Amino acid sequence: MSIDQWIAAAAAIGQVAAALLALAALMSSLRTARAQTEMSGRLAGEHSALLFEQVRMQRDSDVLRWTEKCIEALSEADTFIGGLGVEPFGDIDKLRHASILTRLSALIDQGRMYFPNQAPESQGADKPAAYQGFRQRILSVLVRAYDEISKAPSARGANDARMRMERLMVLRRLFVSEAQIAIDPRRFIALKEMNDLRVGRGLAADQPTQPEGSGP
Repeated sequence: MSIDQWIAAAAAIGQVAAALLALAALMSSLRTARAQTEMSGRLAGEHSALLFEQVRMQRDSDVLRWTEKCIEALSEADTFIGGLGVEPFGDIDKLRHASILTRLSALIDQGRMYFPNQAPESQGADKPAAYQGFRQRILSVLVRAYDEISKAPSARGANDARMRMERLMVLRRLFVSEAQIAIDPRRFIALKEMNDLRVGRGLAADQPTQPEGSGP
């Protein structure tokens, strides 16, 4: 083989080798791009889940503040009813009684913003939109407490007042239980785990505000 032929063969081999190297580089680049795309998709999904969780936690914060006001009103009603039957139901008692009922009625309507009636097409078509359908359990408990408090002036003696107070205490505990179910503090634990995962991947953790009054 002549020198020119050797040179031509070497050039051809070099071109093939360059083409193979270019193909390998392209395949490696495609694999890297695919991996990056998959990772970006996963991270985007996790970020969307965290953002959604933050919105839910903000709602939980609002519900928690509303719950605190409801518990305060029910606790005041407990004390008020517990003192009935000892003395006649006077003018001061009437004013305090009306104040408690007014506050609780407002809280019930405020609660409709967080817990709208269910199946509105099934019942109460002649009522305003917010009152159509069926109340959620947490509001039904409050309505039952309102009815119990409204009957306070008819208490006959300390024993009757104590029985009414015990019924109201049961309703208050039911309300607290329903509120806890609605807020579900266990989601805070799940959010922490998701943030720990982000930190492990070198990303900044989202830090939503903890609902007021929920403790450390």
